[in-house]
Amino acid sequence: MKAMEKLAWRKGASQANYLQQIEQLGGRDKVDATMQAFHDMESAMAKNVASAPDAFGATADAQTQQQAVNRIMQHMSEQYLKQLAADLRRQSGYIQVCGLWLHRSLITFLVYGLMAAVALTFFVPMVFSPKPGAWWHGIAGLVLTLGVGIAILTRVRN
Repeated sequence: MKAMEKLAWRKGASQANYLQQIEQLGGRDKVDATMQAFHDMESAMAKNVASAPDAFGATADAQTQQQAVNRIMQHMSEQYLKQLAADLRRQSGYIQVCGLWLHRSLITFLVYGLMAAVALTFFVPMVFSPKPGAWWHGIAGLVLTLGVGIAILTRVRN
C-alpha cells in the first residue's frame, strides 16, 4: 500500500481551504491537533474496516479496504473541518449574511453610514429651511437618528 493512497482523502481543495481558515482563526496548534485526531481516527477506521470489510463495502483485499477508509474519511473530515471553521469564524465576530461571512464591525459601519447619509440628506436641510416650523422636524430627526445610533451601539457592545 502506497503512502499516497493512504492520504487520498486529504487531497480535497475545500479541505485545504478550511485548514487555512482554521490556521488563520485558531492558530497552528488547532490545525496540528485536528490533523492528529484525523490520523488517529483513520487508524481506528482502518482497523474496523479490516475486521468487517463487508460492512463497509470492501473485500478482503487491502486496496479496497483503503478505498473504503478514504471514502469514509473524506466525508467525515470535510464535515468536521467545515463546522470547525464556521465555529471559529463566529467566535472571531463574523456573521453569515446571504452565504457570505462578514465581520460584525462592517455591518455596524454600514448601518451608521446609512444613518449618517439619511441624516445629512433629509434632516440637516430641514434645520436650515426657511419654512416656519420646519427646523423642529430637522432637530427631531437628528435627535431620533442619534438615539437609534446609541441604541444600536449599546446592543452591539452587549
